[in-house]
Amino acid sequence: METITVTSDHAQLNWRETIAAAFSDKNEVVIEQQGKPVATLVNYELFQKIKRELLILQGLKNAEKNRQERLEKPLSTVTLSDLAAKLNLADPQETISTRTRPI
Repeated sequence: METITVTSDHAQLNWRETIAAAFSDKNEVVIEQQGKPVATLVNYELFQKIKRELLILQGLKNAEKNRQERLEKPLSTVTLSDLAAKLNLADPQETISTRTRPI
C-alpha cells in the first residue's frame, strides 16, 4: 500500500483526485494541516476490515482484563448455580422454559 500525503488545501482543491487516490486498494491518503497529519482517507472496504479487526482486538483485551480480575479475586466469580441458590431459584440446569398461549 502506498501512502500519499497532501495538504488540506490541496485535498480541498483536488477533492475528486484525492477521493480517487483513496478509492484505489493500493493507496491511503494522509491529509496534513500546518505540516501535521490530521486525517487519513482509505478505501471503504479496507476501513471495514480495520474496524472489524479493531473490535475483535478490543473484545480480546476486555476478555483478558476480566480473566486477570478473576485470577486476582477468585471469590468475586459466582457460578450460575450459586447465583440461583442465593436467589432461591431452581438449579438452572433443571429450569424448563415454557411458553404460554396468548389469550
